[in-house]
Amino acid sequence: GTVAIFLPSALLVLFFFPVWHNIQKYAVVFRSLEGINAAVVGIMLGAVLYLGNDVYTAVTYNTPAELWKYLLVIVASPLLLLLTKIRT
Repeated sequence: GTVAIFLPSALLVLFFFPVWHNIQKYAVVFRSLEGINAAVVGIMLGAVLYLGNDVYTAVTYNTPAELWKYLLVIVASPLLLLLTKIRT
């Protein structure tokens, strides 16, 4: 299961990276990648709104005893992103 999810993108990156330096010189490719970047940001925003709607629905219709799980994730996620340093 996991291999089927990550292997195609890993192979694409491994085989496409050597060609990337030659392709990015062309203006048409560079401009199209700007459009693709905007589309990907829109897709990610749509996913955030979709998942946010699910969380809102879960928080609205669950009992307070079950609410702590959602609040923990909502509070812990931004804190971990802000306070954790990843070495590169």
